[in-house]
Amino acid sequence: MTEKTYLGLPRNEIQWYPTIDYDLCTNCGLCLEKCDHKVYAKQGDKVVVAQPYECLVGCESCRHRCPVGAVSFPSRD
Repeated sequence: MTEKTYLGLPRNEIQWYPTIDYDLCTNCGLCLEKCDHKVYAKQGDKVVVAQPYECLVGCESCRHRCPVGAVSFPSRD
């Protein structure tokens, strides 16, 4: 199995993936629905970031889909 890379860097060295603020999250699942890269999964009735390094570097589509602003990403700086 080959290691995933992004612009020549090992993907697991790039800290770009979503985090969920569970104080805000309603577990609506819209982030899970929006993500085509299978970053999210359901664990019981809770949505979790199950595969963070599957996230496409720079993508924030799921953040924009969250109706309560519970999904965030690191700064691009």
